[in-house]
Amino acid sequence: MNHRITLASTGAEITLGRTCVRAVSGPHTGSWWRVDEIRSVKGVHRVYASRRTRAGRQKRFFAPEIFGLLVEELTTWTRHALNVACHVRRKFDDGIILGALALVPLALFEAFHGGEYTRHLIEMLFNSRANGGGGEH
Repeated sequence: MNHRITLASTGAEITLGRTCVRAVSGPHTGSWWRVDEIRSVKGVHRVYASRRTRAGRQKRFFAPEIFGLLVEELTTWTRHALNVACHVRRKFDDGIILGALALVPLALFEAFHGGEYTRHLIEMLFNSRANGGGGEH
């Protein structure tokens, strides 16, 4: 998923892995962090940021608000169309499976409870003359 990341204060766009931003709230206020990645878990965005320390590179996940960042998800129309097509296919497959499962009790009923009565009832309802049958009167 593509994201557009901007600073809320200036509107400047942030490039992942290249731009360093200053923390504006939280325990790390005033420290500079490099924004490496944006992850979205259940609709909540997390910023994966790192900074250089004496012990090496420190990496952590933060809320975007700590850096004053606005995260916007960019969905292209092709991705949206593919998501809709996948959803429709899944619904269609579920319908076919449920339809096939519904035929099992019907087949058992026909096999063990006299299918000839069902045929006679259908002929009475739809009149055998309409089906090309001979006239009884």
